[in-house]
Formats: sequence, structure tokens, C-alpha cells
Amino acid sequence: MNQESVSKILAEILVGCLRRLQCWAMTGIFDEFQRFTSNRINVADQEFIEAFDFPVKLKEKNTPPWFQE
Repeated sequence: MNQESVSKILAEILVGCLRRLQCWAMTGIFDEFQRFTSNRINVADQEFIEAFDFPVKLKEKNTPPWFQE
């Protein structure tokens, strides 16, 4: 696997974690992952995204419109 493909997969994992923060359904996250990487998601990557839980506390005035608690 070359550096470019590794970087692309890492970017998609990052986007998957962002989608978790946006309260997307898992099927939507993995569908988007597969569409933009043009290959199937690795089981370890899928488990990482599923387990991702980062408690974000933002002040009301700083909350972006896409963020839902």
C-alpha cells in the first residue's frame, strides 16, 4: 500500500468520526466511506468508527449548526 492510499483511508476514517459527531447512521457513514474510497471498509477501521465516542462540550454561541448533542 502506498502513502497516497494510506492518507486517503485515514482521511475517510477522520470523516467517518466526524459523521459520528453529526449523529449520522452507521450505514450512511460506511456507504459514504465506500463511495469515496472505491473499496470495502476494513473491519478494524469499521470497528474504530463504531467505537469512536468523543464527548464534545461547546458553548452555545460557538456551536456550529451541524453539531447535535
